[in-house]
Amino acid sequence: MEKQSQLSANESEGTQERALLSGPPGGPPRHAVAKADPLRQPRRFNAVAKITYICVVATFNVVFWSVALKQYFRPPEEFVKDMKRLAF
Repeated sequence: MEKQSQLSANESEGTQERALLSGPPGGPPRHAVAKADPLRQPRRFNAVAKITYICVVATFNVVFWSVALKQYFRPPEEFVKDMKRLAF
C-alpha cells in the first residue's frame, strides 16, 4: 500500500512537471522550444536590420530626389546667377 501511494505521488509530481514544461496544447514543450532554436535572437536582429535598411534607403531616396528635382526645375537664370557668383 505504501509503495502504491509513493508511486501515485511520484506520478502526480511528474504530471505537474509535465504541465509546467508543456507549451500550448498540441505544440512542443517550452523547454524544447527554447533549446531547439538557438538562432532566435539573431533572426530577430536580422528582421529588425532588414526593416531599418528599407527605411534608411527609402528616406535617402526621397531626400535625394526631392533635392535633385528641385534643382532640375529651377529657372536657368538662377543657375547662371549662382555660377557667376561662384566664378573666380
